[in-house]
Amino acid sequence: MKLSGLKRWLCLVDILLEISESKTLSPITRITHIGYNEKESKRLCNVFDWITTNFEKDIKLAEAAQIAQMNENAFSRFFSLRTRKTFSGFVQELRLQKAAKLLVENDMTITEVCYECGYNNVSNFNRQFLNHYQMNPMRYKKKFLSKS
Repeated sequence: MKLSGLKRWLCLVDILLEISESKTLSPITRITHIGYNEKESKRLCNVFDWITTNFEKDIKLAEAAQIAQMNENAFSRFFSLRTRKTFSGFVQELRLQKAAKLLVENDMTITEVCYECGYNNVSNFNRQFLNHYQMNPMRYKKKFLSKS
């Protein structure tokens, strides 16, 4: 199967998600990095797992901080330093990536995609999508589908 453009990127993301969720795969090396902290890494992985499982819902920084066993301010700094994104920015980006995928792989309406990705307001979804992709969801869908 030969893919190009966004389809190729989305396929890679799907593969990486499959690998990350696999219970049977294990690392082929045990390389440690200077500054690596197993406790912090586990903490961040737990938060990532929780976010990817719940990003379609109304998730809060306080809940993520609780999963990381930190107070909100400490968690916010911890998350930003390690991901170079704010917690809300990370969740937003994940939701928008899911929305882009749904728009091109399904016959869902913009409203259905909006709610499926955790937004509770279509105008906010359209605004966020436009800001991230420099086009509204309908134009994005038409542009992508016209290339197929």
